[in-house]
Amino acid sequence: MAGIKSIATYFPKNRVYNEELIKRFGLSTEFLMDKVGVLTRAVADKGETTSDMCFAAAKLLFSKNPALNPSAVDLLVVCTQNPDYRLPHTSALLQDRLNLPNSVAAFDINLGCSGYIYCLAVCKSLIESLGFENVVLLTADPYSKILDPEDSSSAAVFGDAATATWLSNRADNAIGLFTFGTDGSRAGDLMIKGGGVKFPFFGPGSNPSREGLEDPFLRMNGKRLFRFIKKTVPNDVKKCLEKNRIRIDEIDYFIFHQASKYAVDSLREDLNLEESKVVCDMLHSGNTISSSIPWVLQTVLEKEGPGKKIILSGFGVGLSWGSCLIY
Repeated sequence: MAGIKSIATYFPKNRVYNEELIKRFGLSTEFLMDKVGVLTRAVADKGETTSDMCFAAAKLLFSKNPALNPSAVDLLVVCTQNPDYRLPHTSALLQDRLNLPNSVAAFDINLGCSGYIYCLAVCKSLIESLGFENVVLLTADPYSKILDPEDSSSAAVFGDAATATWLSNRADNAIGLFTFGTDGSRAGDLMIKGGGVKFPFFGPGSNPSREGLEDPFLRMNGKRLFRFIKKTVPNDVKKCLEKNRIRIDEIDYFIFHQASKYAVDSLREDLNLEESKVVCDMLHSGNTISSSIPWVLQTVLEKEGPGKKIILSGFGVGLSWGSCLIY
């Protein structure tokens, strides 16, 4: 049975504190602490890229796990929607930089806040069907590179981080069954329009009009996204519990994507969960996209050890969602 052996998290050294946001945007301390749930968030250096952050997380993973030799890694997966280049894939760059063998399979998965769940499913499937033995899953989405500096709502929420997860068929924290969902009709609720082939910035097909160039930044409809979370996530968690044939009261911890403190608190209330079972740990990280779930999972596993039953649930850009059981 495929499972998780270890997780490591890297945070850039630069920090943005609430005081700066209060001064820049006139935000209130109550809003930042009670609704967003963030005191400070990490921000990548100007020249620090997605692969830099993934590299740092991977090095932390190797350093805390001497038994994991880079030469033994046979699958490398990178989850990001903000790669260093449009091509090649970021995992290829990291294969070379981490000195992984040329026999390694390496690819990227383009997903955001639900990405860790989807990537766990892919890694589990490949371990169990094709016999991969040591899988490294990296997540990084430095949103500081794509946020509008004049957008107070996004500046308050997001932070930068990268995580590295070691998966194997010999692990104490087994991965159970998954549920998934997608609603592409809501794609515009969380989108970057500029830079793709529809609105390229440069070269053949580029649009010199403002429409084609105006939006290199992330745009999100927070109210619509919150309604999506309330409507979709509790039902998906219930489906995941049913699929894994486990009762909700048997679960030790629930780890939701750390969209905001308000979102996590609302999900806890909707599912009528004990406060002690729902982990919200974004006070010094913010919403770190695909890295939010593994970062919180790392803290729980290192504190509690193996054997706990944990529901993971991710949701966001796409719009997409997914849940799974760790046990």
